Parts: sequence; structure tokens; C-alpha cells
Amino acid sequence: MRLSQSRIGTTAILALFVVASAGCTVVNKIRAKSELNDAAQSYRDGHIEEAEQHAKRALYLDPDNPTAPIFVARIIHQQYKQGVDTPDNIAKAKEAIEAYKQVLQKDPTNEEAFKA
Repeated sequence: MRLSQSRIGTTAILALFVVASAGCTVVNKIRAKSELNDAAQSYRDGHIEEAEQHAKRALYLDPDNPTAPIFVARIIHQQYKQGVDTPDNIAKAKEAIEAYKQVLQKDPTNEEAFKA
């Protein structure tokens, strides 16, 4: 039984797509790790909003990364100022709560998110 050239071409294209998709996943995981490192450095340097953006990019690039969601939640939580009732501060508190809820959705045993 001989495969037609069009079938061979289609199979080759499909195989390339699968390989390329797997490569993108690996690249995104590496980029996400780099973003988390940048988030940590920005946080240490006191650039909290920049750290938040790096952490959110890491989560976007690798939604299955177990560290990224808690980084996002912590950094947002850090920006909340207890006892300050401005609309921006209240919005930041709500955003932090939602971020911690997302952590708990993925990992109900995450003590840090539960305590926050």
C-alpha cells in the first residue's frame, strides 16, 4: 500500500507542528523561569510594580508553574497598605485576595495562600 504524496506531505506538516508546539512549551517554561528571576530581583530592588509585571508574565507563559501564582499573589499583597481606605488600595486588596484564591484553586493545601 503506497501513500500518496499529498498524504505524506500532510503527515510531515502535522509532525512539524507537533514538534514545534513542544518546542514552544519548553521555550515558554524557560522564559517563565527567567521572568520569575527578574520578578525576584525587581522585588529585592524595591521595584514592586515591575516585579508584579514580571511575575504576571511568568504566569502567562507557564500557567502550570507552581511558583508563579504565589509570586503574583505575594507581590500584589505587598502593595496593599493596611488601614488605608483609598479606592486604589481597596482594589489592590481585592486583587490580592483573588490571586490567593487562584493559588488555592490549583493547590488547596497551599498554607501560605490559606493564611494570607
